[in-house]
Amino acid sequence: MPFTVATHNILATAYVKPDWYEGVPEQLLRPESRLLAVVNHVEALHADILCLQEVEPTVFSALNNRLGPLGYTGYFEQKGQGRPDGCATFIRSNLFAVRQLQRLEYCDRENSPERNSGYVALLLALESDGHMLGVANTHIRWNKPGTPRDEHVGYRQVTDLVETCRTFEPRCSDWVICGDFNAAPDTEVVGAMRNAGYVFAHADRPNVRSAVANGRAKLIDYVFHTAGLRAKPLDPPVIADDTKLPSQDQPSDHLALVAEFAWIDR
Repeated sequence: MPFTVATHNILATAYVKPDWYEGVPEQLLRPESRLLAVVNHVEALHADILCLQEVEPTVFSALNNRLGPLGYTGYFEQKGQGRPDGCATFIRSNLFAVRQLQRLEYCDRENSPERNSGYVALLLALESDGHMLGVANTHIRWNKPGTPRDEHVGYRQVTDLVETCRTFEPRCSDWVICGDFNAAPDTEVVGAMRNAGYVFAHADRPNVRSAVANGRAKLIDYVFHTAGLRAKPLDPPVIADDTKLPSQDQPSDHLALVAEFAWIDR
């Protein structure tokens, strides 16, 4: 049975500072207009598995109210350390049965050995047609380019995530790991995913970009998967360094990445 997965950082209202979005019409940044735009945009993705980041509790409630009657079941884990947002995953209930849920709060030792960043991953085991599929949804901490590996909070988070998926119970024959990794493809953060055997669904689309930050169009969001799955990536809208996000069509400063999957017969 084929299925579709989408990942999307929907931009938390708490992080919207108009000074950061020069050239974006002010009305597109207003919380009341953005909420409806985000809900409409997520629904229009039509994915069987929706992995969303920077989701605030009120936004999760609005998404749940819209998507629930359409056959989705939603799960939400808010970040720790008093952060206002978290990760939300919505699953089409008629396609997948949820067998396990786990919250992973990273032991990333941000700033000191005793303190963690509060960043999280939401892991689910989904059963369908005799397959057990693991799905992880996460938001990885940004670090300055060139940060040494032993000081890189995001790198520690990714290695923690990979190990958690490896030892997850029940055992999953394959995994899809989605999220905002805040790292370019040539960084050690993404390299850690490749070294663990994960494939980027859009790897054969080198011109794909998912966000514009500091005047540069970048790829920092990913849908990774294990080798037992065949991916057919969908092309996101084309953006350039001068693209203004959010826009009338895109309610976030990130684009959604979507891929269709099928199991490879072993």
